[in-house]
Amino acid sequence: MSYVLTGRGGLLNDSTQARVRAALDALGYTPNVLARGLRGVRTALFGAIARDFRHPSIVAVIDALVRAARVVGYEMIVSTTEASAPDTLNLAMLMKEQLCDGVALVGDVPDESVLWDRYGEIALPAVGVLQGSRPLPVANVTVDNQAGATLALEHLLALGHSRIAFIGAGWIHGSRERRRVVEQFRAAGRLTGSAEFIIDTENTPEGGAHALETLWQLPEHPTALFAATDTVAIGVLARAAELGISVPQDLSVVGFDNIAHSAFLVPALTTVAQPFEAIAHQAIGLLVAGATTGMGTAEPHLIPPTLVTRSSTAAAQRN
Repeated sequence: MSYVLTGRGGLLNDSTQARVRAALDALGYTPNVLARGLRGVRTALFGAIARDFRHPSIVAVIDALVRAARVVGYEMIVSTTEASAPDTLNLAMLMKEQLCDGVALVGDVPDESVLWDRYGEIALPAVGVLQGSRPLPVANVTVDNQAGATLALEHLLALGHSRIAFIGAGWIHGSRERRRVVEQFRAAGRLTGSAEFIIDTENTPEGGAHALETLWQLPEHPTALFAATDTVAIGVLARAAELGISVPQDLSVVGFDNIAHSAFLVPALTTVAQPFEAIAHQAIGLLVAGATTGMGTAEPHLIPPTLVTRSSTAAAQRN
């Protein structure tokens, strides 16, 4: 029986395997996952530790991870840390004790040095997801933020905008990478306007709303705006309506993520689409390999984004 249950049925002929499986079905036998793990057999469980569940991009990639894991016969245990490195470490250890074969660490945390200084003690295969493209001690799968920000800016430039503002999402590494592209465009003379057109805020609608108010208090206004996340862009659109700023006539707005309801905003949001499905499949593939042969080299795997053009952007008005 153990040869069939542990996947070594090839040692038995087909008729014997069939009889064993028929007997197990008749008895209603269910394998004991914990016992299998204690014998060193893979448990077909992965963990996913999310930075938080407040941001739609995190939720979207967790959903994609669960579905990608099931394609290869795995289930996922999911939890959140509220952006705390110590909580991430504790959860990773708990998932190891629950005999997970590996863990996806979704989203970066502000005190990440604490996480990486101690993660090696846990000895559980891991892959970073949506943590930016910087080198990590583990393999890392993320959207190509430089390519995505370039798509957003080139779209606005093609529409005749050069006074383009940027609202960043604070300490999040993906947002920092998008901001660097904006700064490179400004240094190359492709963007004009005040240096105060670059603002950092919290990754919330409230942060986006407050940042737009700040921009509209400047002597010169931008004609277009690139928000580091759709969450920030939602706040921009809401506050623009309150201030009587017409989007896209007075201000074109581009977001980043393509979260589920970005197409249903008023106006519908032009945005850089994160390839959540592709990111998830790449991450799960790395975890499957890690559970079998070890994680291999720690390097970023950059997945290219696409631009989704909707009605929040339009040609610049002559002024």
